Amino acid sequence: MADATSGKTPNSGIKGGMDTYPCVPSTLTSDFADIGLVVRPFKPSDIEQCRELFRQGLDGYLEQLAATSPLRSAVEAYIRGALENDMKDAESVLATYAAPGGEFWVVVDSQHDTEVLAQVAFQRLPATDAGGVVGELRRMAVGPKAAHKGVGSKLVRTVEEFAAANGFTQVVLTTGSFMGAALALYTRCGFEFCRSGHPAPSLQEKLDAAGEELVEMAFRKPVSSNNGRWLWQPHGNS
Repeated sequence: MADATSGKTPNSGIKGGMDTYPCVPSTLTSDFADIGLVVRPFKPSDIEQCRELFRQGLDGYLEQLAATSPLRSAVEAYIRGALENDMKDAESVLATYAAPGGEFWVVVDSQHDTEVLAQVAFQRLPATDAGGVVGELRRMAVGPKAAHKGVGSKLVRTVEEFAAANGFTQVVLTTGSFMGAALALYTRCGFEFCRSGHPAPSLQEKLDAAGEELVEMAFRKPVSSNNGRWLWQPHGNS
């Protein structure tokens, strides 16, 4: 996720801590072709551009905050954490997303496949007693060359179709309360708010003193709420 949209053979899954989960690729080519773009799976050669795009996606929020802002420090720590963990290198990206049954997509110009303009990841989450197969939408970033073209919504639909085609029952995500554009996008795409989380007491005290707020906003969307948009191909069914 060979497929005309993705350019690679569907993931056959891995064995080990998880069962094998064969993946059906996303096929929303027309959504991107209409604006001269292509969505494809991450390649190892994309890693530095993806790291920079992720950082740039949050720089706009940092620019609005004072150097001494505790909210700024918290966001900077979040960026460092991502770049030192799942986005540390190409191997980390593939191990976190593609290998366990998810995917990491990039958007490129239809004429220039090597320049990453936007990205999104989908991570399969561990099974819980509640049942169902849940995946998390992560690392969404749209660069300036892809802005104002509806790319964010198209990437969300790419994730949703992949989830439906691969037997997921729910897509979840989290974002910060200060990220107004992201909150508007996910609400517009049909995600419903389900819970909030607050910083550790030590950080909360600093935020309160500075008159700042940081709330982790969690959203969910049942995969069954497809309104005929997604292609259902549950494994094991004819």
